[in-house]
Amino acid sequence: SSDVAGPAQHRRKLAYAAGASALLLAAMAAGFWFIWPMKRPIQAPSNGRYIAVLPFRAIGSDPDLKYEAEGIGDAISQRLFSLDSVHPVSPLAMEQVDLRQPEKVIGHKVGANLILAGDVQSTGERIAVIASIDNVRMDRRIWSKTFLGMKADLLTLEDEISNEVMRALNVTPTPEERERAA
Repeated sequence: SSDVAGPAQHRRKLAYAAGASALLLAAMAAGFWFIWPMKRPIQAPSNGRYIAVLPFRAIGSDPDLKYEAEGIGDAISQRLFSLDSVHPVSPLAMEQVDLRQPEKVIGHKVGANLILAGDVQSTGERIAVIASIDNVRMDRRIWSKTFLGMKADLLTLEDEISNEVMRALNVTPTPEERERAA
């Protein structure tokens, strides 16, 4: 009778081990299913206007320049967010990306096919902004322009840059979009 109980008990232990292994594999698969999509880059359609606005770089020794450069980038982003035909990457998503990487890598990671970047310089009360838009899918700069203005009139300069960016993207804001941007 102990000979019969031995193999039955052994089969039961094997069944428990197999069941536990199956549960462990199922738990691992479920974890992989939920974690894997978060690590993959978002794929933006190549024909849409999915744009990542990089922080504008302050070039020079003026201590206020970094603040002004950040404000210019934020103002342009805010205007782009008011448009229905342009899909800017959220600032929260941009904070998750290492901005020292090449623009093509950044665009791929955040699902953008366009990158807006800029440099800001100043001399005394004058300020210069060089802004550019690159199509990272096609490895091509599609627009670049230099803007000159006075620090005292920074809001006007931000409006001018935003309007030119919209023209470069071939976007004409509707009255509703203009109201949202105001």
